[in-house]
Amino acid sequence: MIGVKNFRTVEINTIVDPKNAPNVKQFFVSDSDGDPTNIITAQAAAIAGEKCLEQVLVYVTASGTGIKSIQKIAWRNTVWSGSAWDIL
Repeated sequence: MIGVKNFRTVEINTIVDPKNAPNVKQFFVSDSDGDPTNIITAQAAAIAGEKCLEQVLVYVTASGTGIKSIQKIAWRNTVWSGSAWDIL
C-alpha cells in the first residue's frame, strides 16, 4: 500500500472488507467520463477531521480500441471532510 501511514493492517482490512460495508462510508470523486478517480473510505461514525483511507485510480486508454482500464491503484491517508457520503 503506497503512502499509507498510521493505519494498522487489521484496520485497513476491516475498512475495505465488503462484509463490513454497513460499518463504513465512502465518498466518490469521478472524472468527466463518470469513472471513479478517488474513493475515500471511513468508519461510518467518522466526523469531519477523522483519519480515513483514499484509494486513487489512474486509467489508461488502449490506442485503437478506446477501451479504458485501470493502470494504477494507490492508497494514501486523508481526513474525512464531513461531506455527504455515498453508499455502495
